[in-house]
Amino acid sequence: MKILVIGSIDNNPYNGVPRAVPGMVNALKEVMTKDSGDKTLEDTMLDDKAYQGINLRVTDQIGFLNTRSISINGIDCQLMPTKNSLKELPYPFNKPDLVVFHEVYYPAFVGLGKECKKNHIPYIIIPHGCLTKEALEIKKWKKRIGNELLFKDFVMGAETLQFLSPSEKRRTIFKKDGFIGLNGVTLKSDRHHKKNINFADTKHINSNDADMDQCDISEETDNTSGDKKSDNIRPYTMFTYIGRIDMHIKGLDLLVKAVAQNQDLLREKLCCIKLYGPDCNDSKSKLTILANDLGVSDLIEINGPVEEEKKEEILLNSDIFIQTSRSEALPMGLLEALSYGLPCIVSRGTGFAGLINRYKAGWGEIRNIAELINKAVSEKTTYPQKSANACRLIQEHFEIKKCAENVLKCYRHYAHT
Repeated sequence: MKILVIGSIDNNPYNGVPRAVPGMVNALKEVMTKDSGDKTLEDTMLDDKAYQGINLRVTDQIGFLNTRSISINGIDCQLMPTKNSLKELPYPFNKPDLVVFHEVYYPAFVGLGKECKKNHIPYIIIPHGCLTKEALEIKKWKKRIGNELLFKDFVMGAETLQFLSPSEKRRTIFKKDGFIGLNGVTLKSDRHHKKNINFADTKHINSNDADMDQCDISEETDNTSGDKKSDNIRPYTMFTYIGRIDMHIKGLDLLVKAVAQNQDLLREKLCCIKLYGPDCNDSKSKLTILANDLGVSDLIEINGPVEEEKKEEILLNSDIFIQTSRSEALPMGLLEALSYGLPCIVSRGTGFAGLINRYKAGWGEIRNIAELINKAVSEKTTYPQKSANACRLIQEHFEIKKCAENVLKCYRHYAHT
């Protein structure tokens, strides 16, 4: 099977799609290589200067086209044609068995989609949350016009849609069939955040022995009881968010208001909330004003973006990751935090509340975010067990190779092979 993946991304580590695509492309490539052996493409296919030096092999069977013509770090099967057209691509990607588009609202995708239809090549769209009711409210009229003129036919012409969570599927406006195909991350078992709460005395906790039922990711539950405890804790608590500083989509105004409702408790327990990421739509200034107005500027620190190594250091030294988004498909920052064994506070908008509660890997929104923060501060002795549970959640549902294997089964069903 020959798969062509198409995206319009850059190397921005704070945007979920550029973070998700390289990992999944490489994981799919690895799975397909294992399935089909290792045979080199004929040298004649690589005569074109545009493709010299690119590691194209039959085992790649997956090629990546970035319509922005930007080389993406970590992808060695990227194609660099002079035009965004299937006929400009080398064999076998000029006539793939399946095309997979990441996102929707790029005009170049419309032309490529028409090429697919003309050549009877099925294509799948992964919306990454952009077709949900909440997302379509942003730049609403521009998207309505764009949908009527261009994108509705592109979406409806797809063989199917790939959703990243049951929540995204439920909230998508377009009446189109789809399946759940998860993105994943690598479990950071060698870099577990042992600095968090002094894990030296909690070696008896094993993620494989965590007391919990197996979880059906398509169902949500609000069970939060039964955590094991440890008395070995540090006196302060660090809440961390790493991602875009987008007040509306990421629900950071909700976070500031929830902090204000708990401000006396947070000060008493020596808590602080640190946000890291690039500023979007002047959100940093608006959040600073809001924090000042509510009297919590001493509890909340808003920082700029950090490099990967620094990001890892921040996660390793945090106690809790907090994400209060209004709408998400599958938040990569949250997955990464869980992969380090970091307990998480999440809103329903992340699509993770039920799963976090079922695995007892943190606190998922039941009624309001302020209540979650209160519970997290009060239940500090449960952090080590919740940390072990977070690792198990990733291991059982979001380990990237397992995700790639499951997605590939779906792709085989829809491909013309």
